[in-house]
Amino acid sequence: MDDDFYSDLWETITAGDTWHEEITNQRSDGSQYVADQTIAPIVADGEPRAFVAVQTDITERKELEGRLSLYRDIIERLEDPIMIQACEGEFRLVNDALCSFAGLSRDELLGDGEYAFMDEETATTIARQKQRVIETEQPVEYSVEPTFKHSDREAIFYTSRYPYYEDGEIAGTLAICRNVTDLEERTRQLHVLDNILRHNIRNELNVIHGR
Repeated sequence: MDDDFYSDLWETITAGDTWHEEITNQRSDGSQYVADQTIAPIVADGEPRAFVAVQTDITERKELEGRLSLYRDIIERLEDPIMIQACEGEFRLVNDALCSFAGLSRDELLGDGEYAFMDEETATTIARQKQRVIETEQPVEYSVEPTFKHSDREAIFYTSRYPYYEDGEIAGTLAICRNVTDLEERTRQLHVLDNILRHNIRNELNVIHGR
C-alpha cells in the first residue's frame, strides 16, 4: 500500500468520517490475505479523540468469488442451457442459451421456475427429477422434449442434473441440458431408412424364392 492510500485513510478518519476498504495485507509468515477493514472515529466535542478498527479476513470469500466469476464466464460461452435452481425451484443462475429457448430475459427468469415458460407436463417431469436429486443427493440423467410458451421453440434435451451445495448443505440443483434435437432426428431418419431397407430386402428375397 502506497503513501496515497494512507493519506486518504488518515484524511477520512480525522475528518470524522468512517473509512471502509478491502485491502491486501501480509501475515507474519509472509503469506498475503485479503481483509475487509473499517475504521471509525470516536468523536468528542466535535473532534476525533480515538479510533475503532474492525478487520475481517475475507480471503476465502474473494477466492470463491473469483472461481464463481470464472464458472459464470464458462457457462455463458456454452450453447446449451445451464441453470442453478434452489430447492424450491426458483432459478439462481441461468445462461444466455436458456434465455433464448425460454424467450425471456435473465431478469424475468431469475426467481422463477420452469412453469413460467414451459409446457406444464414437461415442467412437472423436471420438478420430479429435481426433487429426486435433492432427496438422494445423487445426480440423475433424463430426456425431455419441452415446448416453450414465449419462443414457440421445440427441442429435445438430454439433461444431467447434480446436487448443488452452499456452506456444505444442499441448496438446490445444477442442470446441464444438452440439445440433442439434431441427433434424435438423425437417429429417427436412420431408423426409417433401416426399416425401408429391411422391407426391400425381404421383398427381393421373396421374389428370388418365388413367393
